[in-house]
Amino acid sequence: MPVTRIWLAPGDGRVAGLGGGTELHLPQDWELASPILAAGEVAAQRWLLHTGRWSDAAAWAVEMSAADDRRRLADAAERADLPYVEYRGDWDRACTEARRLLACQWFAVEAIALQLLHEPDGAIDERAIDELADVFVIR
Repeated sequence: MPVTRIWLAPGDGRVAGLGGGTELHLPQDWELASPILAAGEVAAQRWLLHTGRWSDAAAWAVEMSAADDRRRLADAAERADLPYVEYRGDWDRACTEARRLLACQWFAVEAIALQLLHEPDGAIDERAIDELADVFVIR
């Protein structure tokens, strides 16, 4: 899946003062797109736990920062003519699948995050992402 840009941005302090985003081209199939959309929230939760920064406020901030991803999944589910109840369950399934995928690729997530922290503008472009993907086989 092509990723064209990843960036960090100052946050509101609830999640260690950082926010950010990823610009990518989601697959049209909502079932393939759903774990990708859930991965940001799941990765942020894992990072909070790993670094000892977990709190109710931080968890809420992570969930709120994923609101757009949840909306995108809801839109995709609606286009697939899924009932709301099934969509709600799918977010849980998407998070479970994202956790599974991240578990075996966490070293790559950390490497990309480290690269982002070293970039003066807090962003890496498609070229740098491709170079990192050559080092870390991300599947």
